[in-house]
Amino acid sequence: MSCIEYRQMETGMTREKTEQDVLAFLAEELGLEREKLSIWTRLREDLKLDGDAANELIVNYAYAFHVDIEGFRVNDYFNAGTGGNPSPFLAKILWLFGNATPLKTLTVRDLVDGAMKGSMSPSPKAVVLPWSDR
Repeated sequence: MSCIEYRQMETGMTREKTEQDVLAFLAEELGLEREKLSIWTRLREDLKLDGDAANELIVNYAYAFHVDIEGFRVNDYFNAGTGGNPSPFLAKILWLFGNATPLKTLTVRDLVDGAMKGSMSPSPKAVVLPWSDR
């Protein structure tokens, strides 16, 4: 039994209900109309969420959905502080010259997945040994 199946059994959560709950949470937290959000909405790119506001949202999400965020690195997805997002052109230039790393994309679907499994920690990568059949 996967951790998602166990959590569904334990809490009675279904994926559809969790999606609706996460979308409603985001709409309320961000003061948006629910209809403007989908599971494919990107938090930084589409909603312009960054810095301290992004950090606060993730903490509130973790509390609301009982999600462990201990291993989740907010700075992998959002710019730090309140400085905002540099222009895409500047971000690319900084990345090309090694002064910044490209940020990962976090979608509403990722938050739904985290709520389903109870953790936003990245899943460990599968290790394929040279002598295995894979």
